[in-house]
Amino acid sequence: MRLTFRASILSSVFLCAMAASASSTARADLPFSFVIKGQSFSPGSYDIVMDPTHSFITLSNQRHFAERVSFTLGPADEAAAPATLRFDMCDGRAFLRDIHMGASITGELDRKRGSEACTNVPGSTITSKATNGMQMSAGR
Repeated sequence: MRLTFRASILSSVFLCAMAASASSTARADLPFSFVIKGQSFSPGSYDIVMDPTHSFITLSNQRHFAERVSFTLGPADEAAAPATLRFDMCDGRAFLRDIHMGASITGELDRKRGSEACTNVPGSTITSKATNGMQMSAGR
């Protein structure tokens, strides 16, 4: 009887941990290259993972392991989608502005400084939103 009770408690804890980790992961299929803090990232599928303490977020390319970067997070209003990535478009290049996941957001990552003409033009921002925590699509 004790063994069954312990097994059911452990399986409950395991299922809760799986549910918690599932809500802090998303996947983005980005059909364009982009820049983060001067580093170029290729088009492709990216995993977005928030650490258990909700202090850091990691963006990593599924095929090119060198294309991986982590950021600290701050508080934000709850995101409408599992994750949102915003990009500024400037001179035909995309610059990652921020990542918003759950009630956390990165600071402004790569706003093209010194080029207000790029960021204040209608249509110069691309937003990608996750659906069901697994797939993202790029839209304007």
